[in-house]
Order: sequence, then C-alpha cells, then structure tokens
Amino acid sequence: MVDGNRLTGAILLGDTTNSLWYSQLIRSGANISRYRDTIAFGKPYCDAAA
Repeated sequence: MVDGNRLTGAILLGDTTNSLWYSQLIRSGANISRYRDTIAFGKPYCDAAA
C-alpha cells in the first residue's frame, strides 16, 4: 500500500528475498517517489532503474 510517496504496507507472495528492504521502507517512512513505478519488482530492479 502506498500513501502519497510513502510505502505503508506490503503483501509478499512467493520469493520474499526483499522483505527486509520493504520493512525498512515502511518503518522509516522513506520517500519512494523515485522508484514508485517499479517498487513491486524489488530492490535490485529499483536500483537498476534509478
């Protein structure tokens, strides 16, 4: 779930390799605007797209 430019929740199915990254984004309230369109694909994909 996204509220503005903050990740507020996530449901992971299958591969949960990126679960810590998603948890950190949720807890920190980090601005996700730079990779909002690719966040569903995980950290490596977001890093490559940025």
